[in-house]
Amino acid sequence: MKDILIIGKFGQLSQYFCRGLEEKFTCLSSSEMDLRESKNIKRILDENVPTAIINLSSYNEVDSAETSYDNYLINSTAIREIAEYSEDGDIPFMHISTDYVFS
Repeated sequence: MKDILIIGKFGQLSQYFCRGLEEKFTCLSSSEMDLRESKNIKRILDENVPTAIINLSSYNEVDSAETSYDNYLINSTAIREIAEYSEDGDIPFMHISTDYVFS
């Protein structure tokens, strides 16, 4: 069993972690863990038994981010669910909300 769970398998940042390091990380895509379905998040986390969680996923359609309900579910509700799971299990949780690098 791999200890570290990465959420957002096909994102720009995740590809650096997941490519070639599959033996160290479990990387989940949006089809494996749909963050819009908050009722399934804790069940999927339980199935993977992580000792650490890194969330590199986000809703990143900039033009519709202010009006999309998916944005709220992915960038707010899902993060709360993951954070609560991490707190309850005393599991380290890292969340990076952007792949942009600012000067």
